[in-house]
Amino acid sequence: MKFKEYLIYPLIVGSVITVLAYIIPLLMAGSKEVEYTIEGPFSYTGLEEIDDIKILVNGQPENYINFYRVRIKNTGEKPINNLIIKYVFYEPEPGFKFLKEYHKTIPPEEFGEIKRISKDSVAARVSYSLLNPNDEVYVTFLTSRKAVLKAFSKQEELEFTEAVAESEPFLFESYSILLGMVGLISSVLTSLLKVIVKRTKEDDSEIHNKIDKYDIIQKGE
Repeated sequence: MKFKEYLIYPLIVGSVITVLAYIIPLLMAGSKEVEYTIEGPFSYTGLEEIDDIKILVNGQPENYINFYRVRIKNTGEKPINNLIIKYVFYEPEPGFKFLKEYHKTIPPEEFGEIKRISKDSVAARVSYSLLNPNDEVYVTFLTSRKAVLKAFSKQEELEFTEAVAESEPFLFESYSILLGMVGLISSVLTSLLKVIVKRTKEDDSEIHNKIDKYDIIQKGE
């Protein structure tokens, strides 16, 4: 019996060590987590009513602009290589056009390559070569009409989850308000300028008429 016990104990200890040797590296490896938020659309219309102000996108004038912002952040403990995210616009309004996208990164330098793999009328696939822990990407999309924007990504061991957007939509709202104020001020100034020019011309005409009448009276005397 004692001999068997001497054999069993080393086998149990060896099995426990083997299991721990497999589990501990997995626990120490950290997680691959990417969190994203989507804000928008934030719209601005009536650009055609602004005199002498035109917004060109790809060289073409646009009178209706929508802004979307997507925030991508590596919230895990491991760097993520070659992350591919597909952005899709669902239920687009008639006349919808996917105009532009812009990327702003944190950190702003030495972030890694950002490359658009493909794009069609309602979707784009973008590759991010490297996201270290806490790296962030802010993606701004411009469209000609409203739609529902969603993001998708799939990679081994990756948790790609949507979070509630922080209370920062004022960035777009203030931009829209600013555009509106510019348009309003421009329209008011243009109208005032037209009135001033018109009155100036009327005043000049009235002065000339008075001068002509005065000359006639002088000549009559």
